[in-house]
Amino acid sequence: MPENEMERKDREAWEVSDMIRSAGNIVETALRAEDEASRKALRDAAKTILQQAIARLDESVGASYAD
Repeated sequence: MPENEMERKDREAWEVSDMIRSAGNIVETALRAEDEASRKALRDAAKTILQQAIARLDESVGASYAD
């Protein structure tokens, strides 16, 4: 595999993993939040990031969300 292809795959893997970690951090914050509106907003943000991460993963591996 050419080096630039390996670098592309490494970068994609890191970026998708980072999105998932970020969503996890937001979930922790949501669970600790006192205000109901804040918890809902944080939950929605985490779900959006996770959906984006799933879409990128599917693109990267040629799969679909329905799998």
